[in-house]
Amino acid sequence: MKKIFLLFFLIFILFLTGCFDTVEETHIYDQYIILAIDVSDNMCIVFKNEDYSNSTVIAPTVFDVEWNNDYILAKQHPASFKNAIISDFYPKIFDSLRKNNWEDDIYWRADSLATIKYKKNFKLGLYNDFIDKSKNEITLYYLIDTRFNDKKGKLYLTLSELDKDLIKLNVGKFTNKKYFSSLDYRLNNLLILFVIIAIIIIIIFYFHKKN
Repeated sequence: MKKIFLLFFLIFILFLTGCFDTVEETHIYDQYIILAIDVSDNMCIVFKNEDYSNSTVIAPTVFDVEWNNDYILAKQHPASFKNAIISDFYPKIFDSLRKNNWEDDIYWRADSLATIKYKKNFKLGLYNDFIDKSKNEITLYYLIDTRFNDKKGKLYLTLSELDKDLIKLNVGKFTNKKYFSSLDYRLNNLLILFVIIAIIIIIIFYFHKKN
């Protein structure tokens, strides 16, 4: 029985080793950094402020980044598609409220209006292509204009929308690239790991019962 528990413990350690990767910190351009704290799923793009604090530009999970001297293109598997869309609406609504001198509960109001806008677009069927899809089946695209210290990035739901702006803005060729394949296929890797663990457990119980 002790051997079985020891084997379970070893499997658990192997599982943790497979899930938790080293911290990533890659300087992209100027004050932009690819950063992951604790686990690779936290991979994001941040802007290093003058006071050395970080402002999140693109939330996790960023898995592919290309850049040149003017623009950064990031691909993201969002933890929540809904939250990603609401977060994109929020800054514009917040700025609009502030320009109209709305100060009372401005943060709550901006979040509420962003959520309402999402629900309205959802009912119109604008997000049908993203319904009932897993995290790694959804890819969102962001274009960051580094010339103006952009801390938001422009969101694109499709490649066709992105390609139009790449031409319109004369973005040019991306000369640098950082791709995290383990994040792009992470769910598949975890599924394989779970299957292996399940098979090992079945074998253990089979021989234990036999003995």
